[in-house]
Amino acid sequence: MAQAHAAAQLRTPTPAGRAPSARRPRVVEQPERAVSLRRPTTVQRTGVVNRLRVARAAPLVLVAAPPGYGKTTVVAEWSRRDERPFAWVTIEGGEDARSVVAQLAASLAHALVHTRGGSIARRLPPEQTIAYLGRLLAAAKTPVVTVVDDVDLLDDDAALRLLMRFADELPSESQLVLVGRSNADLPLARLRAGGRLLEIGTEELRFTNREASMLLHNVDVELPHAQLDALNRALEGWPTGLYLAALALRAGDADVEQLLAEGVESANGYLRAELLTGLPDAELTFLTRAAELERLSGPLCDAVVGTTGSGEELDRIERSNLFVSGLDRERLWYRIHPAFRRVLRDELARREPEIVPELRRRAAAWCGEHGDAELALEYARTGGDIVQLVELVERLAVPLLAGPEPDAVARWLEPLDDAEVLARQASVTALGTLAWALIGRPDEAERWFAALVRSSGSRRAFPPLLRTLAAPGDAKELRLASERALRALPLGSVWRPLVLVMSGRARMNGGDLAGADDAFREAEDTASSMGANVAECVALAHRCLLANDRCEWTDADRLADDVRSLVRSAHLENHVTTLFALAASARTALRHGDWATVHGDLTQAHTLLPRLTYVLAGFSASLRLEFARIHAALGDNDGARALLDEVDDVFARRPHLGLFREEAATLRAELALETKRTEGRMSTLTAAELRLLPLLTTHLSFREIAETLYVSRNTVKTQAISVYRKLGVSSRGAAIDRASTLGLVATESDSGSA
Repeated sequence: MAQAHAAAQLRTPTPAGRAPSARRPRVVEQPERAVSLRRPTTVQRTGVVNRLRVARAAPLVLVAAPPGYGKTTVVAEWSRRDERPFAWVTIEGGEDARSVVAQLAASLAHALVHTRGGSIARRLPPEQTIAYLGRLLAAAKTPVVTVVDDVDLLDDDAALRLLMRFADELPSESQLVLVGRSNADLPLARLRAGGRLLEIGTEELRFTNREASMLLHNVDVELPHAQLDALNRALEGWPTGLYLAALALRAGDADVEQLLAEGVESANGYLRAELLTGLPDAELTFLTRAAELERLSGPLCDAVVGTTGSGEELDRIERSNLFVSGLDRERLWYRIHPAFRRVLRDELARREPEIVPELRRRAAAWCGEHGDAELALEYARTGGDIVQLVELVERLAVPLLAGPEPDAVARWLEPLDDAEVLARQASVTALGTLAWALIGRPDEAERWFAALVRSSGSRRAFPPLLRTLAAPGDAKELRLASERALRALPLGSVWRPLVLVMSGRARMNGGDLAGADDAFREAEDTASSMGANVAECVALAHRCLLANDRCEWTDADRLADDVRSLVRSAHLENHVTTLFALAASARTALRHGDWATVHGDLTQAHTLLPRLTYVLAGFSASLRLEFARIHAALGDNDGARALLDEVDDVFARRPHLGLFREEAATLRAELALETKRTEGRMSTLTAAELRLLPLLTTHLSFREIAETLYVSRNTVKTQAISVYRKLGVSSRGAAIDRASTLGLVATESDSGSA
């Protein structure tokens, strides 16, 4: 009862007493004279009010939003800032056409200081009264704004039709404003089509962070920007929710973290009183069950809620402004406001607690069948159905490894971290081992791999495959392991693209570059046919790196563009396997002197490299070597040595790893020689010198280079001498040879070999 009373106190005050029937229409001249709509906590809504003020060409304005969005308050602020008189009518429910028209006439009479409108309205039929009011407004030559508040309570079709006719009768710059929680099934299509309707909805009435800050300040609450932003996003700019949160913070009843995790209890009570009370049981059942879903569609709700016609029901609920909003133009998908969803889920726990696991099981099954892997796994996890979770992890292996956030992968795997489950489900244990490794959790990866080795169902392919992936002794061992795995795996296995990449790497390290390219191409095609974006990206990146090694510059450039495009389109920027794409991109950009791309790729690589640990030692060592070479090419020997130190740590943890040891030793020796050669001199090339390098490889003279770079010939000469000194050479030709060796430029002879 206390919560219901509080909710009633918090509801936006209406600007007049209500007229229960047509006997005595209640008249309101101006809202601020009827009730106080300006409280100390009121926030000025300048943006939306200005939009209302300038839209005089629209005869009809609809302000519709769920409760607590300050609809009437906004219109009242508009009335204070507009020079036109405002006439107000408030609907209480139960009015018929005659009653509504009588209230319109009486309100307009007061707004125009006209005494005959009300008496004439009592003598004329409603249709004639509407026509008379139109003539009255035209004759007055004073535009008037007529507000009908709580119009959603009007359930008389004849009255609604007369309101639409009244909008048609209005002279220029007079407007009819309908305020309510929904559009009350108004026939708005014609006005929309003619551009004669202005609609202000939830989106426009949401508080911005600035407005939220002003509201909290008005109740003596100050929050850091990050907390304010998080709170406003969680409440989606809902003004009443923010106000109640501010009161809870001021009273010390909760802190921001609690409000984000648990919601605002007073807001929950407000929503229960405003929305749940009086809902038909069937609608309440639908909403409480559907609230278990992150997002809703008609077919999904049919499957989960256990009903039919859910699409039409969702459309009706959205139009009723019950805190349900569409996510797309076609209205195929919807979502429930987080605050209302919390209330609905609490109500479900009270009404039908036993059905919650079954609802989530149904949701997981539907999402798994319709390609929404992440939600399927999440529903199965929260539903506590281990059997279903195992089945989904095994069946949805590609999405599991294709780039979800590490925390999500951990949530899905932790319920399966059971000795019996790991012993029985070899394929799931193998997938989990790789997934743990890809999100930078080496201890879990090692433990799951040990369980996989002990698993009775894993003898054929998985342990040898993962052991070789973790630490191949040499190229021959890697090739034999990949060939054994390919023979053991079915053609449609999700592991096949990865094994093909391993096969290509083995051939690449063994000197069979043509065979490596064939394996990478097959991996790319196989991954593409499966929709395995991660594996496709890795294969493309390897093809690009190989093309660079073979001096096939045209192919390397095209493949670099392809792999960058795939990373963007598949949103793989934060996936650890994108390191291969970054290495390929940086190698190609380095050759073109595209230093911005090179440095951008390196920056992103250094955020991802810590997640690629010794568990996948072959990949970890080879990628760090790639980036170390790029640092060395840029003259950043310290950065290159730091990466080589990390490679040495991988070798220490994986003594069996034979690949890349010779390459690492060679690069370290080159760095030592380079340090000795440039001792006492700055070895890092400046940005201007890096821009000059590609032009030195051409036949352009210093004067022509100067014209190309828009600098003087002396500047070019000075920069060239500095480049020679830093590269440890004494001529242009020697500088070109040295820069080509470091990978800083592509020479014309190299280009001719493509």
